[in-house]
Formats: sequence, structure tokens, C-alpha cells
Amino acid sequence: MERDVAGLHNSPAKPCLLTGTGSQFTPVTGGETISADGAVNGALTTLTGPTYTENYAGDVGTGTIIINVPTGFVFDTGGTAPTVALLKVGGGSASTVQGSVTSVTSTQITYTVTAVSGTPPS
Repeated sequence: MERDVAGLHNSPAKPCLLTGTGSQFTPVTGGETISADGAVNGALTTLTGPTYTENYAGDVGTGTIIINVPTGFVFDTGGTAPTVALLKVGGGSASTVQGSVTSVTSTQITYTVTAVSGTPPS
């Protein structure tokens, strides 16, 4: 697999590779059987994910990543704020992507990347 520089993004206009070899995106889990009763009683369901994986150091650039809620759903703006886990699974002493959740609305979560991942020193 070769690096696709034109396909690298932090933009909703360029979707992540969703399936196949080198897939970078794993969808949300935990929402497979959400009760319709929640729409009436205001019950919210905790979900896990999505997960995005860099194939190469520096694939995610600085800027914003926006996660949009699917039609008919809302994000909880009054509960515990969403968290982002940055995990390093290889590359020795390479740095991870750095950033934070900077905005949560009922329709979007915005994550702002302040530093890209790096390659380990040689």
C-alpha cells in the first residue's frame, strides 16, 4: 500500500477509506438497538467510536475534524463531554497526534488538531 497524499484530509468533503485493505475508519458501536422510547423520555445512549487510524505518520494535519450526527439523532450537550483517545501502536518513540474537543453541539463534535504525529528519530 502506498501513501495517497491527495487523499489525506481533515475535511468532511473527503471521506476516509471505509472498507477494504488499509481501512482507516471503524464506525461507532453501541447504537445497534437504540429504543425509540428514548425519543419520548429523553434517554440517551452511550456509543463507542468512531475510530480513525493513520496509515503513516503525519497523515492527520493540523486543523479541525468535524463529526456530524446522522439525521434523526442528536449529541448530548448537557452530559459528560466526549473524549478522544490518542493511542500509539507502533513506531518506537514517534509522537502522537495532539489536540482536543473544542466544540460540541447537538449536531456536531469538533476536534482541533494542534500537532501532527511524527516519525521516530533515527
